[in-house]
Amino acid sequence: MHEGGRETENRGARVRATYQQGPDAVVALVVTLLSELTAQVETVADRVAAVERANATLRTENAALRARLGTTSHNSSKPPSSDGPGVKPAPKSQRVVSVSAGLQVDGLPG
Repeated sequence: MHEGGRETENRGARVRATYQQGPDAVVALVVTLLSELTAQVETVADRVAAVERANATLRTENAALRARLGTTSHNSSKPPSSDGPGVKPAPKSQRVVSVSAGLQVDGLPG
């Protein structure tokens, strides 16, 4: 028999023995059991709250890391050399030309 079965047997024996002692003993047992159960529920609630806080922190961190992972020189102010090996530069037809380089917006000399 597994542990849960033995615990159930022990509880049953405890309840029968208390019942034999009379109504006041039964009431005392119920109060004790409710107190124990309340303490267990509070412990579980505290653990759940802690896990929820940790989960929120990890979700925020995950979102920040995903945002950083998707950052390239094409969608940020990072230089192309920070894109890493395996990232191809944008085709010349899609490159943005700086007006301060002495060229017009269309890329032709002014």
